[in-house]
Amino acid sequence: MIGLTVYNVTNEKIGIIQDFIVDRNAGVDLVVIDVSGALQMDERNLAVGFKLLKWVNTPVGMPSRTNGSQPATTWMIEPPKTDVAGAPREGQWYPDHAVLAATKSQLKNMRTFEY
Repeated sequence: MIGLTVYNVTNEKIGIIQDFIVDRNAGVDLVVIDVSGALQMDERNLAVGFKLLKWVNTPVGMPSRTNGSQPATTWMIEPPKTDVAGAPREGQWYPDHAVLAATKSQLKNMRTFEY
């Protein structure tokens, strides 16, 4: 999932996933995101908690399906994308993008992550 695009809740591009930091139990703890392009700065990486990201299979700008009474939202995890004929894509096990609930000004105020 390195290289996956990260958006905010208003579908503005925040950055690209660069790396994952694991904890002692081999669970993903942090996600390193390159936010340089979104913040119009030189290379800048931020580390955010893995649990702060929402993983979305529906491409940005497409309505999400719902399961009954629940309203459509980009926060829902959807079934794998389909090809032109409507059949599931082969090997599509990863999400289309991630969503982080943060504004660009909040990102600018975050401390830069350094390895």
